[in-house]
Amino acid sequence: LVSAVGEVVFGLFGVLVAFYFLAFRKFNAMVTKIFISVQFLLGWFVFLTFVVADPINVAVHATEGQDTLSLSQRRFALIVGQLFGSVAFCYALQGGQFIHGIRFLNLNEEGSIPVKKDRIRSYIWNGNLILAGFSTICIGALLHANPIEELFIPFPPHLVWYPTMSLVTGIVMSCYGILGLLATSSESLASWMVNSFPVVLLLMLGNFSFTQGKLLGVDVPLLGAAQLVGLVFCVTILPVYFTYKVHHPDE
Repeated sequence: LVSAVGEVVFGLFGVLVAFYFLAFRKFNAMVTKIFISVQFLLGWFVFLTFVVADPINVAVHATEGQDTLSLSQRRFALIVGQLFGSVAFCYALQGGQFIHGIRFLNLNEEGSIPVKKDRIRSYIWNGNLILAGFSTICIGALLHANPIEELFIPFPPHLVWYPTMSLVTGIVMSCYGILGLLATSSESLASWMVNSFPVVLLLMLGNFSFTQGKLLGVDVPLLGAAQLVGLVFCVTILPVYFTYKVHHPDE
């Protein structure tokens, strides 16, 4: 409960800071520093509670398998699928707010954002997308090799109904992240990355929310599938955004 309240607090704080800048071009370095501090302190508590502690706790205390998965396979899914996947997605959601707060502070105090820092961020966020893709590949491959009787099994952020779709999506995510690493040093590749962004985003939304969430009438936790829309957008937009900014710092 405390973690959930914390997430709401720093989320709304960030929305207000961004709104005042976009709507009224008003910004204040001290307010931005307060936002960054609140987001950092509350964000880490949320991250460690929701993202890290929960899957580790379940994996450590698990005493039996799940559906057709053995105990070791279930623990693999919890760590490589749920833990790694949650770390990548939630790092994008919460870390993205923090990084943009830092960039906003640079703009407040220096009037510009150093390209060198955005280049480092491009590498970080593309690497994070590769981690998310790796997690998706692993969970898709595991469940493809071990068909499940119920056809639906959740290892958040993976709501897997079609294991093959998860496997393909994970491969595309990893390749897109690798493309981003290369595009950080190549403007032509960066342009190709930007142009292919809608296709990758739609594939990921289809995998993590629309199709896997079974919005076609099957009874599954639709709220969880809906929440993944925001996570998918963050983990996808940050790599392409910073890759683009490396080559177009003034836009």
